[in-house]
Amino acid sequence: SYSECTGCVGYIEMPDGTTILEPDNVKYLCVWFDNNFKFIHHIDILTCKISRITGILWRSQHLTIDVKKMIYNGFVEAHLNYGIVTWASGFATNISSTNILEHVPDSLQKIVKAQNKVIRAIFRRPNYDKKEKRPTATLR
Repeated sequence: SYSECTGCVGYIEMPDGTTILEPDNVKYLCVWFDNNFKFIHHIDILTCKISRITGILWRSQHLTIDVKKMIYNGFVEAHLNYGIVTWASGFATNISSTNILEHVPDSLQKIVKAQNKVIRAIFRRPNYDKKEKRPTATLR
């Protein structure tokens, strides 16, 4: 029955009388679109892919920084740049403040944080605690 649909917004009545389910998200050319063009699902998938690569880079101590940069350019940057005109155009705002992150929506801040983690993994730098003015963890 129609009530069993999970992840569906509603129903669309077709001209011939048939009813089809309206999904929350649709993947088209590897970009996830939702009904409100918020691209939250697409950004969640991007951050998940970036997190996987971050884990690989942290565990790859034997690789040089140049090799890690090539991995970043080939995987992380490629995923971020693909379709960015489509999925990031909805987030464009007028930035007039000195604190840029104050104008960045929460969903895009996920990407910024994931990208910062990748950069820390490339250079093997721990997270930095601004209050304590020291790294939060030591590297093994």
